[in-house]
Amino acid sequence: MPSLHHVYEWNKTGNPTARLFNLYLIDSEGLSFRVGRDFKLSKSTVPSKNKKQKNRYVFANKASVMEEGMPIVIRPRSAERLVFELDGATVFMPKGTSVTVKRPGGKAATNQFALTYGRFFGGQPVNSSIKSSGFQRIFNAKIARALSVPTNIKKVQYSFSAGKIRVQADAALSSSFGGSL
Repeated sequence: MPSLHHVYEWNKTGNPTARLFNLYLIDSEGLSFRVGRDFKLSKSTVPSKNKKQKNRYVFANKASVMEEGMPIVIRPRSAERLVFELDGATVFMPKGTSVTVKRPGGKAATNQFALTYGRFFGGQPVNSSIKSSGFQRIFNAKIARALSVPTNIKKVQYSFSAGKIRVQADAALSSSFGGSL
């Protein structure tokens, strides 16, 4: 199972209201559709095991940074030095020194949302569920009926009016879809 903790608010993995991603329908031509995605900004503070820590930080670009595996540099903002815990020990960095995290979220997070998204929306689960639902068969039958041209339209006519074409098109659609549009 891929690691998707980075696309949710801190400590809320799997909670639909804590998602840091949007899925949306992309307009497309024809009878198909595509689903797009983008990341939202995190609004929750980074959890800390140190109860004495006063300043809390919101890692706003958490989802996109961890997904892309981009390194981040942590610098002191309001203090002279960074102080943090590492493996249960308190670390005091020299004044003005920064820390670079090469892969925030770890390698288990990098590109995992993209892989999961690609497997779901580009793979067999969606296609097979559409086929097994019977929707594709019903849709294809309705389209085939709609594309058969009524006999009065097959006649060769040398003059056409917009109103007459509209009436014939409405009649063709109505007869193809059982009178309901």
